Amino acid sequence: IQYVLRKEQFLSTSPNRSHILFYYRVYLGHDLYFDGHGPTHQQARVNCALNAFYFLRQNQLSPPSTPQLNFSSCSSPISKSKHSTKSEISLMYERAKQLGLSIHIEFLDRFTVTYHIGGQYSATGKGFNKHSAKQAAAEKMLKILPTTDLQSTINPITR
Repeated sequence: IQYVLRKEQFLSTSPNRSHILFYYRVYLGHDLYFDGHGPTHQQARVNCALNAFYFLRQNQLSPPSTPQLNFSSCSSPISKSKHSTKSEISLMYERAKQLGLSIHIEFLDRFTVTYHIGGQYSATGKGFNKHSAKQAAAEKMLKILPTTDLQSTINPITR
């Protein structure tokens, strides 16, 4: 899901009062997009989201999903539902912390990210924005990072 500001329009309703309308477009995957407008950035984005919601509800479509982590390869005793509430990026940080390894993030360009964990692990991800690139790199990193015994120490990362 990606929001794009399409235009800002200055409206003068009277000599003493004027306001700006913001026009946004939200993309759901590559095929669907919905427009919305409002007097603030937030209201314009909410309008887009509501238009998308009403369309999806009316046509009984589900929004495109992001790739999920393959839990069958994960040998931890934590339930799958607990994993599904965390992003791959969070899971990668937690596993690196449990292994006692440092994390270094390298931004090669706007849409390419490389994670370096410890001295021996490295994974690069590409995406259509910075977050999707980080997500792709984290998914690759989770496949190559060794699993730990998560039952003995479950310490979520605090910021």
